[in-house]
Amino acid sequence: MNLEQARRYAAQMAAVSRAVHNMVTVSTCDEICTMLADSINEILPEVAAVIIGLYGQNDGPVNWTYAAYQGKNIPPDEVPNLLKELAGKQTIPQQLEPAGVFSGGKASPQPAVYVPLSTKEQIIGELQAYRSSERTFTITEQEILAILASTGAVVIQNIQLYDGLQKTNDELVSAYDATLESLARALELRDRETEGHTRRVAEASVRLGIRAGLQGDALVNLRRGAQLHDIGKMGVPDGILLKAHTLTKEEWVIMRRHTEYAMEILQPIEYLKDALDIPHYHHERWDGTGYPVGLKGEEIPLAARIFAIVDVWDALTSDRPYREAWSKRRALRYMAHQSGKHFDPKLLKIFFEMMEEDGTAG
Repeated sequence: MNLEQARRYAAQMAAVSRAVHNMVTVSTCDEICTMLADSINEILPEVAAVIIGLYGQNDGPVNWTYAAYQGKNIPPDEVPNLLKELAGKQTIPQQLEPAGVFSGGKASPQPAVYVPLSTKEQIIGELQAYRSSERTFTITEQEILAILASTGAVVIQNIQLYDGLQKTNDELVSAYDATLESLARALELRDRETEGHTRRVAEASVRLGIRAGLQGDALVNLRRGAQLHDIGKMGVPDGILLKAHTLTKEEWVIMRRHTEYAMEILQPIEYLKDALDIPHYHHERWDGTGYPVGLKGEEIPLAARIFAIVDVWDALTSDRPYREAWSKRRALRYMAHQSGKHFDPKLLKIFFEMMEEDGTAG
């Protein structure tokens, strides 16, 4: 993915963010289904058909709420015929898990996808999207469909249960966080990152942040920044990002730009404006020898100093394609040697205490 593609991806994510925000203000099921379909058509090009149905009570028949094919709205009673026509073209929808969770990272491009409109309590409907025979939905585009479907399902259930009352702020935050989790998964699939790395560093960063005195919104932004710490790598060419051998000096110059690309990608997304410290500054070093700015000591934002410790720990103690994991004892010795060089000495001491209490330091 080059920088132009990364910017297009950022525009898609900004559009998803706007769609999520707009959906939580809608008061009828018909409106939310139309908005959901409109968002899909806006964000994803060349969608041949979008079909949305809500399930009746007690396993009743599907109520087709919205359908469009090749730019033409399809009446509900004609949807069964449309489905037969699409099936006759051997375009069989590939089912996605709710919220876009691809088990084992085995997702692949598909010409058609089926996404359950699922909440934590139940599956309340379905969304089907079809591309033309010449195009497929990429893995990232499938994630976008799943994010929109998940948000739409929560809003629809809220409307059904509470007769159009507005969603609570907690539900809105959950929809936003689902977006972040899907972004992080999409990046791990491309970067071939160690499975679970993003989840582990996000959780450990929050634990260390609590010990360092962070609370409230500061912890929320710490977690979000950790989830998206390497999002700027979307702008790094595959030939460099996925290179199995040591990068050249020129390639390192390009690789290090990922912190700048992160700002370009994330700044347009309003609700992430307070979570940019980690994606932008997590490669700064306490002694001032890091990048992209060369900040020193407490000039480096606290969130970035916290994350730098957690990120290096997870990297050293995990198997990577180019080396086996270090022992925890060896990793701790190395990190102690980097106190005052790479890491904030006070934060590193707190981290060591956390490891000791967890029984990890042995």
